[in-house]
Amino acid sequence: MRHNKWHIHIGAHKTATTHIQKELQARQGELLSGGICYPSLEETRAMLQFREVQRPFWWRVMQKRFRDYIPSPFISKNFAKECSRVLINEIIDRMEGHEFERVILSDENILGTTDEVFRGSYFEKPVNLPLLFYLSECADIEIFICVRSLDTFLPSAYAQALRAFPANELRFGETVKRFVQGDEKGKWSSLILNIKRVLPNVKIKVWNYDDYAANARIVQSLIAGCDLSGLPEIPRPQSTRSPSATAIEVAERLEEREPKKRVALVNEIYRMHSDSSGKGGFTPFSDNIRSKFKSDFEVDLSRIAMADGVDLLDF
Repeated sequence: MRHNKWHIHIGAHKTATTHIQKELQARQGELLSGGICYPSLEETRAMLQFREVQRPFWWRVMQKRFRDYIPSPFISKNFAKECSRVLINEIIDRMEGHEFERVILSDENILGTTDEVFRGSYFEKPVNLPLLFYLSECADIEIFICVRSLDTFLPSAYAQALRAFPANELRFGETVKRFVQGDEKGKWSSLILNIKRVLPNVKIKVWNYDDYAANARIVQSLIAGCDLSGLPEIPRPQSTRSPSATAIEVAERLEEREPKKRVALVNEIYRMHSDSSGKGGFTPFSDNIRSKFKSDFEVDLSRIAMADGVDLLDF
């Protein structure tokens, strides 16, 4: 499969990933006829669970003993290598009877989940890099990622993380303070350079979230590897928009820890408080902090643009 190209859109979270996935899903027929395999987000996440790959013994013991124990999915080279083999075979099985030149995967959870932004690992230790490393040994992969200024990314990521985790576990205020002080773990350039360190021969295309609205078709076409400009655009989904300040306050008081129950409850809170009574959207930062995050982001974009093998899209 070395001759096949894999375009892997890894996120980031809260950067119009759902819109891109819905656009690609709507064009699945055209993509297939053009020799492009695009499993939907649901199919991709089902494949990436790797249920048939045997977990290490200690993993199974820890999960049995501690119900809430969630280890990194890739904790050994052999495990990651087997997962890459299984993923390739899954794609081959799905494309049985079809000739194809390109595979597109789009799942923001490849990069990590939003709670990891507030646990300190999102920018420094993307959990799926070992999988991508072994996949790159078998196929020609290119990575696509969108970055966003922390003044809007952090509130949006926090609203998402509250769906699954209580506020006291996320420590939003501490995270913001750390990033304001210039912690390298809060820089997109650190994330990009960490990916390049593990995947030195893989090309990475990066774009700024603020540019997406006016250039959505260009970005989607790059990810798809074909021209999608002549097709009608799907409206941006309402369900992924950031909730109101009141909704966040109510969700922060919610103590429910069971994941499925919490997700349902928080979604209902966000729905009920979509139009807050006078407080408006969740914008927790002062003008000074917003200004600092924006200026830091411009510096960060410059660092990304200078990285070898990284293409920062200039619109």
